[in-house]
Amino acid sequence: MQETIPLIALIFHSFPEAVAMGLAGLIIIGVRPQFGKVLIYGVLSALSSFFLRQLGLDFLILLLTLSGLNIIILFFLFRLSVVKAVSAVIIATFLVLVFEGLMLTIILQNTPLTVEMIMAPENAVLRVLVALPQINLLAATAYVAYLLRGMQSASYSSVRTFY
Repeated sequence: MQETIPLIALIFHSFPEAVAMGLAGLIIIGVRPQFGKVLIYGVLSALSSFFLRQLGLDFLILLLTLSGLNIIILFFLFRLSVVKAVSAVIIATFLVLVFEGLMLTIILQNTPLTVEMIMAPENAVLRVLVALPQINLLAATAYVAYLLRGMQSASYSSVRTFY
């Protein structure tokens, strides 16, 4: 059973995480993202997560439903092929799961915090603070991919993809 997202966590955790996910997924598959559209994606993805969590779905069902919605959002917002939209969402979701697991493990092993303390509704600010390293790592991954793909140059062409 999933918990609901406090408003402060929606604004300062879910939204930045969705933006970083969008950037990382798109850049890694070779699409130079338009930042305004990425912000729209972040809002739609964060709100989808917020409302779907209200339904109390199990984690796997929630993950699959959110992934499907994110694929649809990317497909329409960025006019991607289905293959590219699916690839971007799979890559971004994988990165979030790995980075969240890594950062949460490090935090839990090196502080007196517990998952219950972090997820408690009255500790919404703590929840946001604990998520910052993971979001920063995701954004840094997007930035490194951006540099490695040469997207900062004016001559970049998104034709350079692996499929």
